[in-house]
Amino acid sequence: MIQFESRESMRRYEDFLSRWKHVIGHYYSERKQSIIEARGQYTWSGFRDALEKRIQQALAMNGNGVKIDIFEEVEYWGFGVKTISKYNDEDTILRKTKVAFDNLKLGRLKEAAEERDGLPHVGPARATKLLALSDQKIYGIYDARASNALREVNYLAGQIIIPVLPGRTITGTGGNHALGFENFTWALRFMAESFSTEYPECKAWRVADVEMALFILGRRSASPR
Repeated sequence: MIQFESRESMRRYEDFLSRWKHVIGHYYSERKQSIIEARGQYTWSGFRDALEKRIQQALAMNGNGVKIDIFEEVEYWGFGVKTISKYNDEDTILRKTKVAFDNLKLGRLKEAAEERDGLPHVGPARATKLLALSDQKIYGIYDARASNALREVNYLAGQIIIPVLPGRTITGTGGNHALGFENFTWALRFMAESFSTEYPECKAWRVADVEMALFILGRRSASPR
């Protein structure tokens, strides 16, 4: 059963589906077998689970915020570098992440993602890695590859509802990335629920499991549409 942070997040999810369920449902129907196969090819789950525990411990210790060291652990896992401390100070990171996670807890996903604004060298992929890894049951990482796998959703909708983030070999679409993270999450929650209902082998799938599969699929389809 889909989990929600608050009544507001449930309302936002229902509003999203009232407009786009036909699009997300069509994408799911066409891609579900490929998604299941791709999930089996994802091999970094253990690293993610360890980071999830580290983030949750940090949030408990720091009043729902994290310090630079935790943020850079996530950055290093995702990008192989630690640069956040070169451009940001500890107090700012702690303050901004606290506001972000406070919003996330209330189900205000767009507002949570917007807190990365004003943090130099923290793009949407870095920010949403931190947010999403805090609870993989209900969040997925919104990055270039995962969003690229959903490029067809925008084509089917006739407009950009989940912006594709730019990557090394991926052309982005432009658009509101903070809203993109929220819409991305709603689309993945819908699909995670569909998988858990339709396939016994996917009964325990989290939102992150769908995202992991999209990460694999997005790597294969880098050309813009």
